[in-house]
Amino acid sequence: MHSRTELVGQFFHEEIFSTAISIFLAPVEHPDILPTALPLILAGLLVELYLGKYKNEELGWNTAVGNAVVWLYTGVYLLLTENPQGLEVQATYFLIMLGLFVGFMDFYHIWPAKIAFLVSSSGLVYTIAYTIVVMIKTAIEINNVTLLGAGLFIAIVQAGVFFIKFIEQPRDSFSM
Repeated sequence: MHSRTELVGQFFHEEIFSTAISIFLAPVEHPDILPTALPLILAGLLVELYLGKYKNEELGWNTAVGNAVVWLYTGVYLLLTENPQGLEVQATYFLIMLGLFVGFMDFYHIWPAKIAFLVSSSGLVYTIAYTIVVMIKTAIEINNVTLLGAGLFIAIVQAGVFFIKFIEQPRDSFSM
């Protein structure tokens, strides 16, 4: 017989995993979000494939600023095209404020390049933007379980990005 704590823990683990899967499958289950989600998916994937192929290239300050702007315009777009309520409004403003803060820090080179380039990496930027778009446009209830599921989704995507970069054949200077 399971204790109450074990059952609650099992429920939360299942719910967290289920939320991560729902975020991943959102474009299939909710095709109406494709006009917003697809550019984030494609841009994030293409940039990561590019950086996997050209391993000697690094994110620059200008790209870091540009990536922060992705958060800003995605948040503004959500405010203009959706009618977010309650925690959805907070999530949308979080995205806007994140874009403004990170963009400011990157624009003026306030923090060390390593931190700036990690925080402003395309994989992280596009994944967070996509996750919030899915949460708002599919009306997923935002609560602690959802936030943990979103965190799990982001961690899985980042692991996938690392794997893609790892297996991507680098381009040497003599061939295409």
